[in-house]
Amino acid sequence: MILVAGGDSFIFGSELADQKFRNYSNSTIPALLAKDISAEYLCVAKPGNANNAIARQVMNACEQNKEKTLFVFVM
Repeated sequence: MILVAGGDSFIFGSELADQKFRNYSNSTIPALLAKDISAEYLCVAKPGNANNAIARQVMNACEQNKEKTLFVFVM
């Protein structure tokens, strides 16, 4: 299963200590949930995202992984 996380800087983890350069944080709620349920984690969140960008990125991720079982987390 893949947990797809879409959102803005809160889901990306911009303010968290382990967020470096262009890499998302592994300390966000969806990242921790993916770890807890032993799912692959796919973060498509980006700082400053607007609703239309969030929707587009999540839909693209779902389309690219449509053969797999997905759990989508959007905030």
